[in-house]
Parts: sequence; C-alpha cells; structure tokens
Amino acid sequence: KGLKGITIFRDGCKRIGILNTSEKKEKDKDKVLAGEGLKRGEILLVTDDVVGKKRKLTTGCGSLHCIALFDPHTGALLETYLSKGSTGGCNNFMVGLSRMISISARGGIDIETIVDQLNSSGSCPSYTARRVSRKDTSKGACCPMAVGNALLDMYNEMQSELAVGSGGLTGKGFMQGTQNQLGYLPQTVSNSDFIFSVIAEETGFVGSVLLLGMYALLMISIFRTALIASDDFGRYLCTGIGAVFALHTIVNIGMSIRLMPVTGLPLPLVSYGGTFMLATLSCLGIVQSVYANRSRTEEER
Repeated sequence: KGLKGITIFRDGCKRIGILNTSEKKEKDKDKVLAGEGLKRGEILLVTDDVVGKKRKLTTGCGSLHCIALFDPHTGALLETYLSKGSTGGCNNFMVGLSRMISISARGGIDIETIVDQLNSSGSCPSYTARRVSRKDTSKGACCPMAVGNALLDMYNEMQSELAVGSGGLTGKGFMQGTQNQLGYLPQTVSNSDFIFSVIAEETGFVGSVLLLGMYALLMISIFRTALIASDDFGRYLCTGIGAVFALHTIVNIGMSIRLMPVTGLPLPLVSYGGTFMLATLSCLGIVQSVYANRSRTEEER
C-alpha cells in the first residue's frame, strides 16, 4: 500500500531506547553513584568528596562514636565508622558492625532497611540498667539500635540540607521538589520536623524569606499585645506564648539548615500534627482574648 513514513535517528541519542531493545552494556555513572541499577555482588566505590557527620552515643557500656559518610549529590549513605570511647565496649565488635553496615549501604540497600535490621537486635541488659539508673543513654535499647537511630538522624539531616540548597532563588515549583517527591527525604519527617526543607526546596530563597517575614509579624503582634494588656497576668501570658512560638520557629528552621541539633520541635501553623495544631490555635485564641480586653486609650473609647 506504499510507504507510510520513515524514522531517522542517530546512534547514541537520548531516544535510542525506543528503537533499540538491547540492554546497554555501559552503566550510567550517575545511576551507579546513586545506588541504582546495581547487579548482585556489585559494590559502590567511595570517592574523596563525601560529606561526613558524627554522633557521640551513650550506651550501656559507656560511650560510642559513630561517623557516617554520605554522597554529596544524592545524600545516600556510603560508609560508616564506629569506635568505642574511653569507657566503651568491644572495639572489634564495633569495627565489624560498621563494616557490615558500610558494605550493605554500598551494595544498594536503602538506609531504612538497614536501620530496620539493626532495630531487630533486641534489648541489652546493660543498656536497660543504665537507662534506669543514670537516664543518659541514647535512643534505643542496645548499641545496634542506637547506631541505627543515629544513622537515620544524620541521613535526614543530609537530605534536609540538600533540599534547602537545591531550592535556589525561586525554588523548583509546587510539588516539584525532588528530595521530597522521590522519597529521599522520608515522608515520616518531611511533613513535620523538616517541613521547612520542603518549603525551601519548592519555593526557594524568596519563599523562605516570605515565611520568615510572616512569622516575624506574628511574633511582633503577640509581643505588642503583651505590652498593651490590661493586667500583669495577660502580659505574662502573651509573653510566654510568644516565647514558645519563637523557640519552636528558631529551633525547627535551625535544625533544617544544620544550625541546631535535631530535636523534633514542629513548626507552628505549618507542621503536620493535630494535637500541636490544636494547642497552637488555642494559644492564638488566648492572645486574641487578651487583645480584646486590652487597656484602651481615650481615642479607642
């Protein structure tokens, strides 16, 4: 019936996959660095441009130092080093555990799976005894659990910093943030503890400054209400509420940009959480009540 059409393409172009069904022999370097496309038995190589983070953990046997190295582009965990402190436990055990964690991460296993395996280690009697007696142990019920929690905290910090830094001036657009949408920033913290990282990635520097400006106006309004309150009780009440809001805002944003340690304080009126949102709105209602019963001037009367 005649020729219907003709397709001309250049070998090696981006659309070669449509016309060629054979597998590529050469691996994509970017995918390998991100831990994707690895075959069984393949291990990633650790380069010299990694980003390191450190945590000091208090365990049942003493102190433990945890160092984690992350990929600077994807934030993926690549290497872990564990060493006991001056009063720590078995150093050979820590070295062996760190090697197993490192080889698992470089073999393409995600950090959530690694932490899940560490959390299945069970409880340590020495850890439990120290928690009851001194109450200074790190989060967890044994050394592997404490290491897993520390690795997850450092991983979340790394992804938060990448999200904030990748936003640029105007951001990537609403619901277009790669760190959040692709799951690099875990959903368990992206809508609560690290919500500012998501906002900074999607709206950029401009959106972050606007958010900070609105919080500044809110704090100024609360403290102004404290100044014009009709009695000392209302004045102290508004001052305390404003201080709590300011503390939550500073700490939450500070831990998203690595100025403060991760503590889990939510961002007022933005972070997900029904109880905290209810408490925040109740406090704002109290401030409005103080303002409604303020000391009025002659002109206002």
